[in-house]
Amino acid sequence: MVNVDDTPSTKPHNPKDTMVNDIVSPDYYYTPHYKKPFRLTSWKWLALALMNLILFGYLGVFDSPQPLQTQIMKEFKIGEDKYNLLYAFMAAPNIILPIFAGVLVDKMGARLSLIVFGTLVVLGQMIFGYGAQIMSFNMMLAGRVVYSLGADPLNIAQVVMVNKWFKGKELALAISLGSLMAGGGKAFNSAIIPIVYDIAQNIHVPLYFGGFICFLSLICAIVMVIWDKINDKREIQYNPSFGIHKEATENFKCSDMKKFKWIAWLLIINFGIFDGTIFSLRSYLNEFYQTSYRFDNQTAGKYISVHYMTMAISSPIMGFFIDKIGLRASITFWNSFLGILGFLYYILVPTSNQGLGPLIPLILFGLFLGIDDAAVFAGLPLVLDEKYLGTGYGLYFVFQNIFLTCLPLVTGSITEHFEKTDPVTGYFWASVFLGMFAVLATLESLWLLIEDKKNGSVLDKTVAKKDGEEDAEEHSTKPLLNDSIQL
Repeated sequence: MVNVDDTPSTKPHNPKDTMVNDIVSPDYYYTPHYKKPFRLTSWKWLALALMNLILFGYLGVFDSPQPLQTQIMKEFKIGEDKYNLLYAFMAAPNIILPIFAGVLVDKMGARLSLIVFGTLVVLGQMIFGYGAQIMSFNMMLAGRVVYSLGADPLNIAQVVMVNKWFKGKELALAISLGSLMAGGGKAFNSAIIPIVYDIAQNIHVPLYFGGFICFLSLICAIVMVIWDKINDKREIQYNPSFGIHKEATENFKCSDMKKFKWIAWLLIINFGIFDGTIFSLRSYLNEFYQTSYRFDNQTAGKYISVHYMTMAISSPIMGFFIDKIGLRASITFWNSFLGILGFLYYILVPTSNQGLGPLIPLILFGLFLGIDDAAVFAGLPLVLDEKYLGTGYGLYFVFQNIFLTCLPLVTGSITEHFEKTDPVTGYFWASVFLGMFAVLATLESLWLLIEDKKNGSVLDKTVAKKDGEEDAEEHSTKPLLNDSIQL
């Protein structure tokens, strides 16, 4: 069956649209049928599924050390402070790299970036697994570094591609659906990796398995690149100005970051503090639940997967509503209290004998991250010119990795200090330490809300579009070539 949205338009245009010096252009009668770009049809949702499958693999293995923390520490005879180097070495290069990666994505384009950086992710995960196989912790660290060189730039390229296919009122939902797939990948990792380990009884097999999942995601990236190139050809036929606009977006200089509005910087910093804090918690979450709440490895992994699934489900739901009601800055502020409540549970209930109670903070953190993705991550295009998006999202990851580099080293030192005497107390003080950053991020969210009010509530507007942007996406890409019926 032919897709109705994909058929050429047969509605005659007004001859005045093609008049030059009061003469009707012959093109009005003889212009061939140009099909709509896939981006303007229902096919874009299939394209979104492919783009989101890219996230499934690479974000799924982001936390691959976490379900194996106990086994890694035991087999390599290391403490928690050295174990946390697996996260610090991964995050450290990305304190600077995403700035250049964002500019590079803007320069070389999202298509080439998806393939180059996707390949680095696969290579890094396989090196990580090989290091575990030959019992070389340094090789494992090298694998995490190679993975980091591709991970955040790949995410930037994916977001830029999504922003290309989805404009205005659908953007928050599209990015939130990406969080659904990313959360699914992380939940899959937390639940399946311990099972694969129990079957194989070694560390490298589950890590190689993660590399295979990354490879499947790379295949999705390649298919998406081919499809996007075909779509561009349709775009140029349907709207010749598309090529001119595309060329104009590539002239970016690092000095242009000075043009970023202060509200854009507040969004970037907010994302960095809160996501860096929660990601730091994740680095030791499995061992934390085994020690403080007396779960075995598999049960802890299943509990943690609830956190990822909550994030995955809540993000597209909130994305849908935020597209309808706006209120991004207000939601960001009130949402920040969910993070505080999560850490408050760990402080007030530092230990228990299993039970359902430890699910509460996991659900709270999942809700927080899901809403955060819909409100903060999808809010950047509203306060930043499109040609700066690659760099803007790169700065998101710069600030995230500043915290992800430093905080795990501190929490690792805290838990290591109490490991031989009272491990539960170590995790208690680690929760207190991270909870302070949750409070800091809440205060920053209040600043963001105030700054948004000063800027005309650009984030809180109930219409998800920039000032002056056309209400109808198709109108904004109205073809300059006539696609009426030939006579």
